[in-house]
Amino acid sequence: MAVLATSTDLAYVVVMRAQVGKSELFGAALAEMVSLTAQEPGCVIIELHQSSDDALTWMVYERWRDQQAFANHMEQPHTIRFVACMGELLGAPADVRSFKHYA
Repeated sequence: MAVLATSTDLAYVVVMRAQVGKSELFGAALAEMVSLTAQEPGCVIIELHQSSDDALTWMVYERWRDQQAFANHMEQPHTIRFVACMGELLGAPADVRSFKHYA
């Protein structure tokens, strides 16, 4: 039976759908964001995926050492820039889900 890890290991799954005609631009912005985020000290892992069934749909999987690391991430200049451009590129609001990591 899996044991719940401490609450200091947080995972997020973010599913986003680009506007029609903007998926390539959105993917490039996501790739830059993921590359910069991976260098942050509290980032355990971050991965970018594009749906194999729908080129407009993107998913980011990320794990953070703790809530403070994630809070620090949200204050980084690259995060603020990305969030600001999302409105121009997203076709629908992002679906953000938070999970506790199981060992």
